Amino acid sequence: MKVIGLTGGAGSGKSAVAVMLARKGALYINADQLAREVVEPGKPALTEIREAFGPSVIKEDGSLDRGRMAEVVFNDTEARERLESIIHPRVIARIRDRIDRAGSEEAYPAVVVEVPLLYESGTEDMMDEVWVVDAEENTQVRRMMERDGISEEQARGRLRSQMDPRVRAGMADILIENNGSLHDLALAVDKAWADALTRWSHETA
Repeated sequence: MKVIGLTGGAGSGKSAVAVMLARKGALYINADQLAREVVEPGKPALTEIREAFGPSVIKEDGSLDRGRMAEVVFNDTEARERLESIIHPRVIARIRDRIDRAGSEEAYPAVVVEVPLLYESGTEDMMDEVWVVDAEENTQVRRMMERDGISEEQARGRLRSQMDPRVRAGMADILIENNGSLHDLALAVDKAWADALTRWSHETA
């Protein structure tokens, strides 16, 4: 069983790729979903966040105020690193656990772990391969504006805060370009998956 780290910039279409790979039989693990789970009310991570950043980042119902938390860390590197030090180890532990369980079940040809900050969090070492989904900046901006209801300026600001896409693409084992339609993307994923199955079969032959 291979472990694929799937990443890409905001609006690149990495989640769509992950879903397509899941339909081909891969186990899909979403790191963002795990990050939401580890900060649910009653979890130790949320207690640590409250102690580190104060009650202003906690809603009246006891859940994390994600909007407020994003404002706190957006332009504050030290605050962002503090938040990541609370969340990332717990997310990584959950990813490892799910990969281990999938390996023992022997039911999947591959595990696809979608991690937006794969390189930034250092989780690429957990992966057998890294697949990067890439798109032109204007395409990403349009998708984010349509998906999130944000302005062009906000969308471009998000992209500026992320890793240089050229650096990310250059570090990829597999690069999937996503500037066209969903049909075009499906064809690219079909090819990447077929090539991967062939490659993996040769490795075990």
